[in-house]
Amino acid sequence: MSATTFEKGRASGGALAREELAAWRGFLRAHAAVTRQLDSELVERHGLSLSSYEVLLYLSAAPAGSMRMSELADSVLLSRSGLTRLVDRLERDALAKREACPSDARGSNARITPAGREAFAAARRTHLSGVRERFLGRFSEAELVALGELWERIEPGATGCGLAPRQSRYLNPMPTEPAPLTLAAAVRRAVGACDPAAETSASAEVLERFEDRDEPIASLEDPEVDLAEAFGAIDPQEEDATVQMIRVVATYLAFRRDQTTDSDGDLLRLAARAEYDGSPPEPVRAWLEEREVRP
Repeated sequence: MSATTFEKGRASGGALAREELAAWRGFLRAHAAVTRQLDSELVERHGLSLSSYEVLLYLSAAPAGSMRMSELADSVLLSRSGLTRLVDRLERDALAKREACPSDARGSNARITPAGREAFAAARRTHLSGVRERFLGRFSEAELVALGELWERIEPGATGCGLAPRQSRYLNPMPTEPAPLTLAAAVRRAVGACDPAAETSASAEVLERFEDRDEPIASLEDPEVDLAEAFGAIDPQEEDATVQMIRVVATYLAFRRDQTTDSDGDLLRLAARAEYDGSPPEPVRAWLEEREVRP
């Protein structure tokens, strides 16, 4: 088909050309096939549907593991009634629980339970392996970059990864965005807020452990889990209040990436409030009081 005929067809609203039909039908069928396979694998190995996994993903990443039901429904692209039924099943299986929203008596929150975090961590390995096998592994790195840029053309912000646009004869240039916050930068900012001089050996160990983690936080499936695992190796008994607050602040910044320029005091207060909901453990409470921070 000539370029002129192709453009006329697109402008007229006529029947789809072969190239258009292949692109559209291929997208629909490939998406349906891959999600069906991923769902079947999660159900078979972990007793979780893909939708249940996605709910646990958002809850595990949320501050204090809790989200408004309405916000959760928008995030996972479910109707309010559909999410209610799904959370009912998760609550029945002790993976999540519903509770009153403290800021709105008419609303409710969903909170992930410790059992839910364990189930999510186990299912995450299966899911990511399946995603790589059935989708990501079929493309080269250059093709994956192009795919990400194409999704952004359809729905700006769809990838959530802060992809920088490339100059390409195939793709129109997109407006540039600020450089995405990396895991290393979030940890450095957290150390700066908690131990500005990095006086403790633990703070120095934290900086050393994360110095090469230059991947954007937005590209991580679950930054909270990544941070918890790394800090667990440094302070396995959670006895060092400075280390725990560095973890808390870094986790907070992973989901509030626009607040890296807040004052140290504000960061400590907001991060502690998000993590501990006003009731930090005694060592952390004493640590905050020494710095005149009230969570």
